[in-house]
Amino acid sequence: LAGKALGAGRERKEAKIDLSVGIVLNKKVGDAVEAGETLATIHARTAADFETVASQVAAAFRIGPATPSRPLLLRRVTVSGIELLSA
Repeated sequence: LAGKALGAGRERKEAKIDLSVGIVLNKKVGDAVEAGETLATIHARTAADFETVASQVAAAFRIGPATPSRPLLLRRVTVSGIELLSA
């Protein structure tokens, strides 16, 4: 949503995409993080656009003492539909 707010996505197929804007994620889920490291780089046309999405991007990260384990499979697709697998 933050990328779309910058113009990197579109709501309708006829809308234009601005190829000069976007968000680069410098860290992935489970990566170790040191204080002061860059988690994401925001490419925006204006300072105002940057300010609009910076808090959204920051809120997308959760930093904790350890990486939470995730199940290998989250859902199973069958003939009868998509089945949510409980952990």
